[in-house]
Amino acid sequence: MTLAADNLGFIPLIFTLALLAVGVAVMAIVPLTRRRLRSASAIERNLRAYASGIEKQLLALTLSDSLGETATAWNRIIAESVSLRQELELRNEIEKSGAILSRFSSGVFRRMLDRMPMGVVRVTRDLRIAYSNAISKTLLSLPSNQEANITLEAFIKDNAAREIIQQAIESGRSGSKDISIKEDGLQIDLRFHILPPAERGDDETIVVIEDLGAMRAMERARDDFLYHITHELRTPLTNIRAYVETLTKPEFDDEVTRKECFNVIMSETGRLSRLIEDVLSFSQMEVGTLRLEMGNVDLARLVRQLVQDNLGAADEKGVELKLRMPPKTPKLRGDKQRLATLINNLVGNAVKYTPSGGRVEISVEPAERDVSIVVKDTGIGISEEDQARVFEKFYRASSNTVQSITGTGLGLAIARDIACMHGGEITLASKLGEGSTFTLTLPLHADEPVEAKA
Repeated sequence: MTLAADNLGFIPLIFTLALLAVGVAVMAIVPLTRRRLRSASAIERNLRAYASGIEKQLLALTLSDSLGETATAWNRIIAESVSLRQELELRNEIEKSGAILSRFSSGVFRRMLDRMPMGVVRVTRDLRIAYSNAISKTLLSLPSNQEANITLEAFIKDNAAREIIQQAIESGRSGSKDISIKEDGLQIDLRFHILPPAERGDDETIVVIEDLGAMRAMERARDDFLYHITHELRTPLTNIRAYVETLTKPEFDDEVTRKECFNVIMSETGRLSRLIEDVLSFSQMEVGTLRLEMGNVDLARLVRQLVQDNLGAADEKGVELKLRMPPKTPKLRGDKQRLATLINNLVGNAVKYTPSGGRVEISVEPAERDVSIVVKDTGIGISEEDQARVFEKFYRASSNTVQSITGTGLGLAIARDIACMHGGEITLASKLGEGSTFTLTLPLHADEPVEAKA
């Protein structure tokens, strides 16, 4: 009986100890639970911010390590996600590059490259030709139907050229080198630009080939242009100055001579104006900024005015200038100022290259859908060889007769471009020593004819 009572006395003590143990455990667990709850709450806030677009960078979702193991584990997940995303983006970029490279060598890109004025060649690491455009084959004296995937040695015969390409592939460094290649007894000066594989995964070297001979010819043409334009500007300026000095002499009182001086000054001023207009037109065409201001053009009045403007130069040379107009001339839709430049260049050239005693005839010939302006002269004519290049910028025939006459080599090139911009064309028929006929044909866009004036 006494033993049972003693056992019953221990029960409250055991219960008390159990409660104390539970309390200690709760006190230990609560801070840990709070840290984990704060971590979970912070994770939830960051996920909401990311989902709503407030935060767009994954690294901005990381938590402070002071929030415990949960935060540390979460940060590892974020870091791995960022790494995977970067790897995926890199892979996508490589795939895009491959797709672009595939398009580069086919379809539209291939047609564009085939029309480039310089050679473009792709060389693989095992020294085979993956692609070459048309001009590269021409520069290297290869047939136009030369197939790809041939060896570099078969494609480029010159040892020095092959060597610099191989060195660039091996070193991974870009470079340029001028090389003279002899083919069939002719020497061709070429410049090779080598662009080796990029670090992002390309496996091919790009070789760009330039024709130094063509570049030097263009530089010579530009130098000639500067020489001639300087001379062309100096001549009218000298004449204007001389006649102005005559007019300002105190003893000068001859009314007839005064009128002649004014006429010459006006004529030379117009010449300067046309020359400057040609240079400005050429500059605008070169950079692609030339724009047409379209409107209805009274063609009969325009042609008459331009013939009148050239009468002074024709009379000075002793060249007869005639104009034939139909009873009715249709209106033309176009840019009046540009058309004036075009027609004036044709008429001015005819007068310039026709010797004294010759004749220049301008005629307007309307048709149902277009109108032709024909400029025919009895001048020095143009050889068949020069006819193929006479519309090129800066080009002037090499004959002594042509070279003795000042000119910029721009007039016909500008005339052709303006005609094309109006949907028209210029054709040439000429025989050396017997004169030339330039025919400008322009489409009609207005039906109302303009009555010819007597």
